[in-house]
Amino acid sequence: MTARDRFIAPAHQRSLARRIPGAATYEVAAGHAACVLAADRWVPALLAAVHSVRGRNP
Repeated sequence: MTARDRFIAPAHQRSLARRIPGAATYEVAAGHAACVLAADRWVPALLAAVHSVRGRNP
């Protein structure tokens, strides 16, 4: 989730995630375009999320 997002409020992102059973969130201190403008912060969070999903049993 993007903690400095002014397009999709961080509180709304957290609320959506809480509605998904077993969901984990990975917070990035950046805005809505983090994948482009803050890739140095966004990519590690994305990779952590990918690895957490990859490690789950089906």
